[in-house]
Amino acid sequence: MGRTVQRWWMRPLVAGAIAAMVFGACSSSTPAASSAPSAGGQTGGAQAPADSPTVKRIKAAAKLVGGIGQVLPWTGLDKNTNQYFGATVLIAQEIAKRIGVPLELKAVGNDIVVQEVGAGNIDLALYPLYVNPKRLEVIDMVPWHQGGFCYLVLKENAKINTLEDLNQDGVRLQAFEGFPFYEEFKKKYPKLTLVYRPAVGDSDSGVADVLAGRADVAVTDNPLIYAFLAQYPQFKPVPDAATCLNSPDLPTPIALGSPKGDTAFTDFLKALYTEMAPTIKAELEKYSDPKYIVVPGP
Repeated sequence: MGRTVQRWWMRPLVAGAIAAMVFGACSSSTPAASSAPSAGGQTGGAQAPADSPTVKRIKAAAKLVGGIGQVLPWTGLDKNTNQYFGATVLIAQEIAKRIGVPLELKAVGNDIVVQEVGAGNIDLALYPLYVNPKRLEVIDMVPWHQGGFCYLVLKENAKINTLEDLNQDGVRLQAFEGFPFYEEFKKKYPKLTLVYRPAVGDSDSGVADVLAGRADVAVTDNPLIYAFLAQYPQFKPVPDAATCLNSPDLPTPIALGSPKGDTAFTDFLKALYTEMAPTIKAELEKYSDPKYIVVPGP
């Protein structure tokens, strides 16, 4: 089984915007669309609303078309079978099953997937999209997870063990020039010192600065925490890795995208996500494992 080299990303427009390739070498070509059948008819739990315009359109087309791309740990692509997998796929399969139609997965770039839903070319944007006002002008977004930050500190550093410990005089966090979200760190941790420098490539994490003693804390996005700990066993996570993955610091809601203005459909998604919460959590933990995601070494 091959592993994915996941490059550094920090709260992009799409969570994990750098595409991840699984079970084989990376390719710059667009993956072929894949489809998977779904069982027909309603099942127990959340019911697809008959009065939803989205449901009516999907039933009329006799299939649910989801725009998808590789964004581990939420979505991966097995290059041996050309089949997508992960939490987003399970959610889409369950939606299609409860509407009573097959699911068709269509490879769509993250730069156009919101517009494709808005134009009616696809039914759902099956990306882990960060919720923001601009997107909400075009599509509806019901959060089902959250992205945010974890911190990496050397195990020998007894001064920093909790998030509250970041707000101390003399604690240095490695920051990179040109990223405005560092203002959020200063608002929450006003005593924290940000040590700025230019980023060296898109895989620069700041870990090297901590190892060299130029900083005390490096930052990573929550899906990468287990991969960083596997690559750098001399580091500890703040908070603990499981908490960070599911409840990261400075969180931003993550959602799929559905047609705008369909309240009945968004209410259905809310109920479905609540019902599927344990399954979604298990999928994210599974594909956050270093077997699937690796980060650049020293």
